[in-house]
Amino acid sequence: MHHGTGGERGPHRQVAIAFARRIAAEIAKSRRSREFDRLVLIAAPSFLGLLRKSLPKSLQPAIAAEIAKDLPNPTKEEIRSHIPRPVFRTIR
Repeated sequence: MHHGTGGERGPHRQVAIAFARRIAAEIAKSRRSREFDRLVLIAAPSFLGLLRKSLPKSLQPAIAAEIAKDLPNPTKEEIRSHIPRPVFRTIR
């Protein structure tokens, strides 16, 4: 049975895709400006996938880790607790 939920083309999905593209553009701009050397991406699993698809391939070497986790309003300590320790060694 098929329900008219919109799926891949639903309005919420399209907004999420547009948002992921805007974030990816800002990340790329920041990288070109040398604002960071390494990057840890943390996002809800479904959004992380959209963000990953939106990032230019040239940014792949700069990504130190990807963490598929929804962290609404996290503190710095909460964020750090989700980043694997070996990643800290690769970040200057």
